[in-house]
Amino acid sequence: MKRYILTGLMLCSLLLTSCAEPRLLDELNISQAAGFDLLEDGEMKGFFVFPVFKSQEQGSYQILSARSNTISNIQFLVSEKSPFPVVMGQVLVILVSEKLAKEVGMIDLMNYIYRDPIIGSRQVFAIVGGEVEELLYTKMNQTNLNIGVYLSDLLTQNMRNGNEPVTNQHIFMNQMLAKGVDAYLPYIKKTNSGIKITG
Repeated sequence: MKRYILTGLMLCSLLLTSCAEPRLLDELNISQAAGFDLLEDGEMKGFFVFPVFKSQEQGSYQILSARSNTISNIQFLVSEKSPFPVVMGQVLVILVSEKLAKEVGMIDLMNYIYRDPIIGSRQVFAIVGGEVEELLYTKMNQTNLNIGVYLSDLLTQNMRNGNEPVTNQHIFMNQMLAKGVDAYLPYIKKTNSGIKITG
């Protein structure tokens, strides 16, 4: 009897072992925000915002960009410019220019993001009036947060306080694919005084 139990335990331990490659957080560039613009030649330009951890400074960040026809290829090309692989597992906000949303369509844009198991479904999408690049390079004087966290906090507090309808990737995709439901996203733009949700 003991022999059968021991054999069973050994088989279970073999089944429970994993061949997954371990990933150390110190060896990843974890993007906190991403954004996409449509270029004149029909390609997309993508931007990824990464925190830079310095002992004396809070809110330091770096923006890397690349251009291609697909979001997955943009992520690959940005990884080539980075000392560590770029991952989108902690993305808080994804910005899409109004021009890109109109000409390509949100379903086609979100197809890669929606299917990637590393990316969660809680991040907020927002449409940007104007260029995403200009918005991401806006220097916010009244805060020491990086631009990705600032935009996420801006959208979240407006939703929490009832200024904007609550949305995230999961809610938006449900609305997009459901019959008889209008999907909505926040509309933000750069103004003289900073960044503002305008609709």
